[in-house]
This record gives sequence, C-alpha cells and structure tokens, in this order.
Amino acid sequence: MTVLISLSFIRSIPEFKEYILIDQYRYYVEQFYQQNNGEWLFKASESDKDTLRFNSVDFQMSLLDIYQRIDFNLSEE
Repeated sequence: MTVLISLSFIRSIPEFKEYILIDQYRYYVEQFYQQNNGEWLFKASESDKDTLRFNSVDFQMSLLDIYQRIDFNLSEE
C-alpha cells in the first residue's frame, strides 16, 4: 500500500483525529486514530468478516460492504 501523504504531517494537524487507508486489491484497511490523551493508535483489518469502526464519528461499516462492488478477480490490461 502506497502512502502519498506523510502520516507525521497528518498527525501534526490538531483537528485531524482519524486516517483510513483502503487497499484496492484485497480486503485490507489501515486505521490510524488519535485517543483523548493524544496518543495515535493503529489497527489493521484484513477479512471480509471485519468491521471498520470509526472513532472520530459514530459510524461503522463492514469490509464486505466497503468492497461490495469490487471484483478482485479482474486483471489489469
């Protein structure tokens, strides 16, 4: 997974509380979120049975729903 924006830059923005990266080729989501004490935590989800639970807003979504219209068997030409 390629990260184009430096996570250290993201963490330096006071209003920024959560960062989600979604892989386009497989079931894989990386979640970085800031706790109330300022500490940043990392969580990876890599199964269609996992659920992504946002910490900055009251929202959750299964990886199956996130990848609902993705066909992993398609090849690039």
